[in-house]
Amino acid sequence: MAGTEWFELSDPVTNSALRGTVHGDDYSRMEQAHRGRELPTEPIQVFAGMGRDPRDFIWVSSVPLIHQRVVDALTAAGCTGWSTYPVTMHGRKGVLLPGYHGLVITGRCV
Repeated sequence: MAGTEWFELSDPVTNSALRGTVHGDDYSRMEQAHRGRELPTEPIQVFAGMGRDPRDFIWVSSVPLIHQRVVDALTAAGCTGWSTYPVTMHGRKGVLLPGYHGLVITGRCV
């Protein structure tokens, strides 16, 4: 497959990286959105869980949030098969962390 680039997303499993948590049924909504099945119309509220350092990826269990820098990088690289949905990321002490999006995988392997 000449000319094809592959990218892998994985959790760095470091203690310092900020991780998110959600309340109620929001995690199942995030999983559905991540798989491209049903996108939320209102932002999902995500709160700081473990860790302390907000990075370009914030993991909510196995579902990643991505910062606008990642959106810009994927767009600049011409990557397809993805989209985003709205989230509101609350950091420590309730401080809003702007620029985060939920990642939707729209591409499928055949």
